[in-house]
Amino acid sequence: MKAPLSFLVLALLALTSCSYLPSPYPTPVGYTVTDYADYIELRPTGALASPIGLMFWPGGLVDPHAYVASLGVFAGRGYRVVIAKVTLNLAITQIGKGYELAQRLQGDWVAGGHSLGGTTAAWTVFDHPTAFKGLVLLASYPADSTPLSDWTGPVISIHGDQDGLATSDKFTSANTALPTQTQFLKLTGGNHAQWGDYGVQSGDGIATITKEAQWDYLAQKLVDFWSTL
Repeated sequence: MKAPLSFLVLALLALTSCSYLPSPYPTPVGYTVTDYADYIELRPTGALASPIGLMFWPGGLVDPHAYVASLGVFAGRGYRVVIAKVTLNLAITQIGKGYELAQRLQGDWVAGGHSLGGTTAAWTVFDHPTAFKGLVLLASYPADSTPLSDWTGPVISIHGDQDGLATSDKFTSANTALPTQTQFLKLTGGNHAQWGDYGVQSGDGIATITKEAQWDYLAQKLVDFWSTL
């Protein structure tokens, strides 16, 4: 599968920047963490609130473990989460990874991702439009070459108003690549890096809310989104 030019440019930019390693995450509350060779699974310790899980792609050059704490808040409320591990921590090096995991692990899944990972998730939905029940984009949007304007599935797109990388102007110009039923949300005080837990990211804005507040907001919006599936 040939990568669009926009993806190759993003990959080149990522490879010339630093890698982002996870902060030590706290003891899981309400969920367990299992580290497999090619994915991390967060599973609620109580009953599942929904049989539909979240298949998640990390941001470019971000270690997948950096999303355990942030997505763990959602998992602790009763939702299964799988975080894909990809070569070089670049989702675009393994475009089909999330689809392959969804098929192997079975069940129903929503595709989702952060930044470049979200763009890859959208690409996967573009390639396999019936394989996923919905799409979650965190500080992300589809590439021009993989528009989802005709897709009929539910989509939620969330970004912070202090994001210095995926800015509001970029979101406005990318809106036409998403279907009309997309729910667009902007978090006041949120930035790019706090959708995960890997410290300060070069070029990002300064968040005016804590990372924990950003994670709580994300978890609630995902719970609300799941109720529509």
